[in-house]
Amino acid sequence: MNCKNDREFLNDLIEFYFNYETKGHFNIVDVDSYHRIHQVYKNLIQDKRISKNNWNYKKLMDKEVFDSYSKLGKDTPCLHEENDRGVDCYEDGEFFVIEFHSFDISMLNSLAQINEELQDFHGDKIIIDISDNEGGSDIVWEKLVSYLSGADYRYKSKITGHGKTSKKYVESYGIDVQGSESKFSYIDCIDIQSEKLFDFKKVYLIMGDKTFSAADSFARFSKSTGFATVIGKESAGFGTGLDPMLLKLPYTNVLVMLDSVGKYPETTKPTYQLNNIWIKDVEQYIVTNNI
Repeated sequence: MNCKNDREFLNDLIEFYFNYETKGHFNIVDVDSYHRIHQVYKNLIQDKRISKNNWNYKKLMDKEVFDSYSKLGKDTPCLHEENDRGVDCYEDGEFFVIEFHSFDISMLNSLAQINEELQDFHGDKIIIDISDNEGGSDIVWEKLVSYLSGADYRYKSKITGHGKTSKKYVESYGIDVQGSESKFSYIDCIDIQSEKLFDFKKVYLIMGDKTFSAADSFARFSKSTGFATVIGKESAGFGTGLDPMLLKLPYTNVLVMLDSVGKYPETTKPTYQLNNIWIKDVEQYIVTNNI
């Protein structure tokens, strides 16, 4: 947001009111979140996953923004609690269960543990539970797929968005956007190359009504490509293939986070609807129905 006067600021706020809602990614970026996201994007630059022209990276590195958060200090309230449960994985009879409670970029470090424990697994059924996973980075689940499957994937999905700012954000990635500011669309394309570590054919994904953002992207990918059989409840949506966008507020120079495509989420429905999504219930459902 680069506002020349109060009227432009008001007009932008009105646009956000119509195009975004608080149950999505809408958040004020507090001090702890700023430093965490700042480090994540620095790591992405270091790993050459994004360029320094990335929209969010430039907002995070903005001198006025950095100075503002430095002045606020770490004594300010923390608005958002991070899910630090990470990953649980264990063998359960003929199943190997992986519970991803978050797709925070730090979860990449857990994949080595999963790989190691799978070496001793002699069954053929994998359950991945993302029923309470509220997202993070698509990079995590894409890497997981490359470990578990012997196949390569090229996946395309059409994403619909709304709003002038959202359209500019998507276009900043060099994506071909079709339509107007009031309603536009683009094709999200994901390429995954197998690491040739495993080739499990019976993979089951548990999703729920808290499955959100990057976790929703994973559910949609799994259902569309057949990577996994999707079981559970309809997701919360907002899996767009892009990170939520960051905007700098005038006067305060603090950041807000908004959904990259506005407030109309595209949810994902499971292949098999199941209300009881405890691990044991899902295992019994799979065995009983021979799926």
